[in-house]
Amino acid sequence: MKRLYATESVDEAERIQALLQAAGIDSSLDTKSGGSVVTGAVVFGIYVEDRHAAQAAEVLAGWLEKDLNPDEPDLDPAGG
Repeated sequence: MKRLYATESVDEAERIQALLQAAGIDSSLDTKSGGSVVTGAVVFGIYVEDRHAAQAAEVLAGWLEKDLNPDEPDLDPAGG
């Protein structure tokens, strides 16, 4: 198993798992391998089988790119 991604957001982790599932890639979530005793943060690691790692990385990259560059830009309501 390879760790594909890590996030502190359970919602983001679940969205990514759903995205991978839609692409036919099984994944698992692990909270044991991350986090901080100092901050109390929990890190959710998303893991995929080695044989699906490259395809999963492509799926994730496409999703992250779209998330960072949405089709519809935010418009300034003040017109500026």
